[in-house]
Amino acid sequence: MAGEAKGGCVLIKPEGNYYILQGGPENLGYFEHNEDYQDEQWWWSGPKSAKPGDIAFIYLTAPVSRIVGRTEIMGEPFHNMAKIFDNPMMDNRWCVPVKVVIYYPHRFELTMAGLRSLFSKDWPWLRYPRGGTKIPAHILPPFLELIDSSLPRASAPSRSAA
Repeated sequence: MAGEAKGGCVLIKPEGNYYILQGGPENLGYFEHNEDYQDEQWWWSGPKSAKPGDIAFIYLTAPVSRIVGRTEIMGEPFHNMAKIFDNPMMDNRWCVPVKVVIYYPHRFELTMAGLRSLFSKDWPWLRYPRGGTKIPAHILPPFLELIDSSLPRASAPSRSAA
């Protein structure tokens, strides 16, 4: 099936929203060792508009400064006014349950500098990346092509029409 990776993970879905969620460099291990977390969900601060099944790419701030992985939003967002998490960065924010699906090894095109060289004129978030963002519709096709090309594979997937 077009758009599937090893293990049957859907990479590109025609429906749903795509987001960039931001986190700190201390989260890199969740993505580098994603095989340890494949069956686990955890919470991430995210957009109020997120829906289960939406896709989020995780950008980690300096010194990592790159997109490190892809997650799927697993449930409805809620406003964390009760401060129920250990991480104070999640206090009084919208939070969504996510599950790690894919880790992206270091590649220049997924760094902030690489993304800026490709999309900065059309995507204001890249000029001032504070918090998460929904990926604009006009950026989405080339962005997903870039992401898809970041995955190691033995042979290219079929791109036949469904």
